[in-house]
Amino acid sequence: MSSPRSFHQLDGPLRFARRGDSYARARPSYPGEAIDAIAGVVVPHARVADIGSGTGIGARLIADRGFHVTAVEPNRDMISAASPHPRVQFVEALAERLPFSVASVALVTAFTSFHWFRPDEFYAEVRRITGTGGRLAV
Repeated sequence: MSSPRSFHQLDGPLRFARRGDSYARARPSYPGEAIDAIAGVVVPHARVADIGSGTGIGARLIADRGFHVTAVEPNRDMISAASPHPRVQFVEALAERLPFSVASVALVTAFTSFHWFRPDEFYAEVRRITGTGGRLAV
């Protein structure tokens, strides 16, 4: 009998292929109070990276508070289904290989995607891109 597989072994990026449009229509938003609390942990206009952003629901909410957000999503279909926002840029990448330089991001968010990540690798990337004083909201 084989052992149960963890979420990150189920290949999350492929799991959502061709589901971007239905995800964009059906996925609920997040409470404004929670977004305000998350946004309040860094200085205004700091650089934010939203990892596993899906169609960008959380990224747009953070951007609405004045931040420039890079939404990182491994699934091109999700990015294609995202509504544009003037302060959100989408990039296609994995949580374990983030496209940021050392200490270039003040806040990393992962709204409902963390369970798909390989935690040790993701945390190492967060430490690398945030440097001293960076914040993580999962």
